[in-house]
Amino acid sequence: MDFQTHKILETVNTNTILNEIEHLLKPSDDHVMLQKIHDFVYDFSYTNNLLLKYKMYNTRIMYLKPYQCYTWHRDQTPRIHIPLTTNDKCKFIVEDVCFNLLIDNMYWVDTTKYHSAFNGNKDFDRYHIVGLTDEMV
Repeated sequence: MDFQTHKILETVNTNTILNEIEHLLKPSDDHVMLQKIHDFVYDFSYTNNLLLKYKMYNTRIMYLKPYQCYTWHRDQTPRIHIPLTTNDKCKFIVEDVCFNLLIDNMYWVDTTKYHSAFNGNKDFDRYHIVGLTDEMV
């Protein structure tokens, strides 16, 4: 493969993030906005500092239900992912590369390439924080 699909940016404390945002995790919502462009919707100390540090914007919590996947698409900018709940049956695919994004890590993902994600579980909810970035890694 002659391109980079994803890169770990840093280790994060997923439990701290979950403690800050847990009241927002509702399976009835496929996403919850954390930022409107650059403005924070909620006052989350730890989470918002990460979003600032990596110049993220339009950041949201994304929910992927059991047996659900996203369309095959590409974005105008890369994305930064912070997996909150995931396991080995939740996969991310960029072009022909399939991989797991693991909790306790923050990832830059080249979503300007064709990509998708799926939750192959029958009774497990996948949550990620996903934000836009203009940064190329």
